[in-house]
Amino acid sequence: MEYIATICSLQDMPQLLRVDSFLIGHSFYANRLSASFNQKQIIQAKKYCKENHKKIYVLVNKIFTNSELNRLKKYLIFLKKIQVDGIFFCDFAVFEIAKELHIENLLVFYHETFLKSATDLLAYHQIGIPRCVFSKDATIKDICSLKPEYKDFAGVIVQGYVPIYYSKRKILSNFYRVNHFKKPKNFNEGFFLKEKIREDFYPVIENKSGTLVFLPTPLSYIESILTLKDHLSFIIFDNIFENINDLIQWIHLYQKVLNENQMIQDLDLKN
Repeated sequence: MEYIATICSLQDMPQLLRVDSFLIGHSFYANRLSASFNQKQIIQAKKYCKENHKKIYVLVNKIFTNSELNRLKKYLIFLKKIQVDGIFFCDFAVFEIAKELHIENLLVFYHETFLKSATDLLAYHQIGIPRCVFSKDATIKDICSLKPEYKDFAGVIVQGYVPIYYSKRKILSNFYRVNHFKKPKNFNEGFFLKEKIREDFYPVIENKSGTLVFLPTPLSYIESILTLKDHLSFIIFDNIFENINDLIQWIHLYQKVLNENQMIQDLDLKN
C-alpha cells in the first residue's frame, strides 16, 4: 500500500518519514491545496524525493479555459522535464496534452464525482488512464466491488476534509467588496460559512482557481481500512486545515491498523 500525503511546506517532508509519496501543486493549476508551490519549489521537492527514495506527484486538478491551455501545456512540459512521478488531474484537456507529450503513463484521474464505482474506474482505465482515485461519495460497497486483481489501478482519500461546493467565482472577495470590508491578504484559512438553520461551520477557501466549501468535519476511513485494503494500491492523506503533527499521528494510526491487521478499537494505541 502506497501512502501519499499533501504538505503545507517543503519543511514538512523530512518529518513525514512514514509516507511513500508527496502530492503538491500550484494554485493556478490546482484547487484544494494546502499550499502553493512554484516551479523552483517543485524542483526542490523532486530532488528531496530522489535522494530519499520517495515519489513526487503534482496536482493539476483545475478546470481549464481555452485561453489557459497554452500555459497548461508549458507546465506539463516542465513536469515532464523534471521527471515527476505522477500527475493528478480531472480536466480531460490535461489527458489530451499529456498524450501529445507522451506522458499519459503518469496520469492519475482525480475527480470529485465521476468515479463512484468499480465500473467507472475500469471504464476510464480502458481509455488509457493508468490510475484513478475513487470519488468522495463512493461507498465502502462501491470500493469493495473492485476485484483485488484490479487494485493497482485504484486509490482513495482516507483522511481529510471533503469539498462539497466549488465555484470559479471569487465568493469571499465579492462578500468583502459588497460589504465594504477590508480585504485580507489571503483566504486560505480561518474562514467559515455558517447557515442560520444549521449549527455547523463549513470551512471556506478562495484562491486563483475559485472558491471551495468543505464539510465541517474530516472524512476518515480508519474504521474501514481493513475492509478496503485488498481493493486499493494507494491511499491519500489530505492535510488541508490540519497541522503536521495531526497528519503524522493519522498516518501512524493507519499504518498500525494495517500492519497489525486489527480494527482500530482492538489496538493498543499507547505505542
